Amino acid sequence: MRINNITTVLIIITSFLFSCKSTQEKLIEYSLVQNHEAVTPVIQKAPWAQSWWMERHNEILDRNSKEETDLVFIGNSIIHHWEDTGKESWNRYFGKYNPVNMGFGGDRTQHVLWRIENDELENIKPKAAVIMIGTNNFSAGHSAEMIADGVIRIVSKIRKELPDTKILLLDIFPRDSLNSPSRITNKNASKIFAGISDNKHVFSKNINNIFLDNSGEIPSELMPDKLHPNAEGYKLWADTIKNIVSDLADY
Repeated sequence: MRINNITTVLIIITSFLFSCKSTQEKLIEYSLVQNHEAVTPVIQKAPWAQSWWMERHNEILDRNSKEETDLVFIGNSIIHHWEDTGKESWNRYFGKYNPVNMGFGGDRTQHVLWRIENDELENIKPKAAVIMIGTNNFSAGHSAEMIADGVIRIVSKIRKELPDTKILLLDIFPRDSLNSPSRITNKNASKIFAGISDNKHVFSKNINNIFLDNSGEIPSELMPDKLHPNAEGYKLWADTIKNIVSDLADY
């Protein structure tokens, strides 16, 4: 009887302690015990990426070993294209932070995790990081829960390696048509991982409405392929987050 009583007390105490944890702590703990493709670090293996992916990774390592930065952007091709399609807005709005673009076309959460685990955040102490990743996971057949796990794992890794860096975590941008499976899955994933925001270290933000018309569809004037912003889309994006980035990176 005493053993049963002790067990009951332990269960009550454990439940109480868990209930005292923040939503961020609960979600990060949940993600860390998951084991599936979206949270398993791996090199990008797509044939079309073999000629440049590792070279880009090594260029970032070399760059970060030589100079500091106050701002990094981490993600897939939508981040990557700040270098060309969005270059004018990148320089105008973020150039003063000596920013580093860690966007890799085609990357999923597992590829970003590999890059982080292989030193892309070494030798730098950015004041702020902007993260937008996950849409390519849908293309790989990952569920909203799997995508959210991957994003949460990325944030957890960044928090561990760069504890003083403020993170702006953006919802996955809208793609395709309003009621498409991709739009719905990415929206649901974003709702899950937005829960790790504590408005102290991690700041979740949904700016997706800037890319939508009144009917919820994506105007071709901003995203011609309903996935990647054009120059006007990048300008709108930059203008929308510039004050948030300033608040996080100018302290």
